[in-house]
Amino acid sequence: MSKKELDNPERYPEMRPPRAETEIVKKVIEVIRKVRNPVHLCHLSTKKSIEMVREAKEMGMPITCEVTPHHLLLTKSQMRRLGSKGMVNPPLRSREDILGLWEGVLDGTVDILASDHAPHERSEKESESVTGVPPGFSGIETLASIMLTQVIMGRMNLDRFVRMTSTAPVEILGLGRRGRLKKDYHADLAIVDPKEEGRIDPSKFESKARHSPFEGYATKGKVTATIVNGQVVMNEGEIVAAKAIGKILRKGQL
Repeated sequence: MSKKELDNPERYPEMRPPRAETEIVKKVIEVIRKVRNPVHLCHLSTKKSIEMVREAKEMGMPITCEVTPHHLLLTKSQMRRLGSKGMVNPPLRSREDILGLWEGVLDGTVDILASDHAPHERSEKESESVTGVPPGFSGIETLASIMLTQVIMGRMNLDRFVRMTSTAPVEILGLGRRGRLKKDYHADLAIVDPKEEGRIDPSKFESKARHSPFEGYATKGKVTATIVNGQVVMNEGEIVAAKAIGKILRKGQL
């Protein structure tokens, strides 16, 4: 690949081809087969990877995995429009891969929906050379509205969305009394208005990464308030907590 081609964001997916991922997934599964230790695979992006995980689960292996909204909804063909703003690892994939990921979401092969948040500033994404652009973009502030839109469109049900964003992460990571509406559990809640319509506007992000490949994306369904340990932290788009009350969670903590 010539230097000119290397500097073209449209060619970026070719620099990390699908086989680079699937070969690693295959090797990891072989290790699990031998040692039987639980393994979680982050942000898978190919149909073949999902097929291998599905087969491993059917064989009783202790394996879980996750996908991101951008790998579920954006294809590599959109790199011409997105340019360096669409650069992420793993790269955006084909339409066939997207369909394979969705199949994994709907049949339960995929356990978690993850944001893969990478808050690079806009200036960092504007290098003249692809090799100088850090991959990734903001995901925390778009995951809920984008995926709730898929729920309201009927592409997945609300129970599955809740499990993939709340219950399953807690179970897999062993985070104690969280992820459920249940007596004696921590009151970590997101309040959602399913009728709220809008568009993704990166200029309003709280993150320093005020850019997104989903800019202008029409959404239906919005998180209107968040509650952490029983305390309202955000309400109607405004941070209302007096101070940071969150904390790092570790396996085994209650």
